[in-house]
Amino acid sequence: MAKPSRRFIITVAIGLLLLGAIGLVVFPIFHAGRMRWPEIKDYGLLLSEAKNLTQQRAAGLVGSDGWPSSIRELSPRLVRVDTDLVEIVVSTGGINPGWGFHIYTGATLDPQRVRNPNFTPTVHPRVYRWTTIE
Repeated sequence: MAKPSRRFIITVAIGLLLLGAIGLVVFPIFHAGRMRWPEIKDYGLLLSEAKNLTQQRAAGLVGSDGWPSSIRELSPRLVRVDTDLVEIVVSTGGINPGWGFHIYTGATLDPQRVRNPNFTPTVHPRVYRWTTIE
């Protein structure tokens, strides 16, 4: 069996180094674009604080000073309150989809109404993840 030539070994080594360098450059680009859902530690607390927001505030945006602790832990970009809904926007998108959470606080929630391909249920029946493509 013939030994591989020195030139072949150097060519293979350079090829592997180039592949490694390309991987180090490309991996962070694709990894940065992935959504990282924040962990909801206490769904019950999140729901009760969302209910308080809908009862205490008129419909509209809530300033960061008015965010309860369970919402603040999700690191939202903005929080919007409606009569029976709290929308937590974690990312507004840009070139990627926007995403966040919807918390339905009304007593008359019909899960059939929430069927939408952009909404994903969580372990709590009133908390949904949502994504939207701009």
